[in-house]
Amino acid sequence: MDVQTYDLTHELADTVFTELQRLYREQRLTKVEDKLKEISAALPKGYSITVNFSVEVFDENREKSLKTTDGGITCMDGDRPYLSTSELSPAKYIVDGELMKVPHDHCPNCWSRWSFKSRIKECRECGYRMGKEIKLLLDTNVCPHCENSPISLHNPQCEKCGYVADQNIVSWG
Repeated sequence: MDVQTYDLTHELADTVFTELQRLYREQRLTKVEDKLKEISAALPKGYSITVNFSVEVFDENREKSLKTTDGGITCMDGDRPYLSTSELSPAKYIVDGELMKVPHDHCPNCWSRWSFKSRIKECRECGYRMGKEIKLLLDTNVCPHCENSPISLHNPQCEKCGYVADQNIVSWG
């Protein structure tokens, strides 16, 4: 999806999660929390249960939705429920000359799940290929793999995780 649309979904996600935090802090979710505790206490050991609020965008042309953020309440072993989030780290791509932004584990063209793009260079769903129709846009000096260390055109290997930005699939911006 284009960067502006993706960023708008994050504005909505921030609003929803801020409201969820407020309700949780003000103890206005006690019925939900009590039910979560009851159910989680009855689940097998090591299981947890989560009630999520998701932000998804549906594209009728692709006939797919793309989830960008989850935020919710999680409970395990009958303990007090806590707030949880699973924001999917976004990545920017150049797709057929257009700037796109999607969660890093999705195809920026067809929105299908696609992990390990540096090893599996072709989307199994639409056939778009890294280095051909798609380039990963690196417009910051942050490693796209671990997000904890700098990389650059002149130093494309991450010192923390060892990721090397393949010049054939990356566009520096």
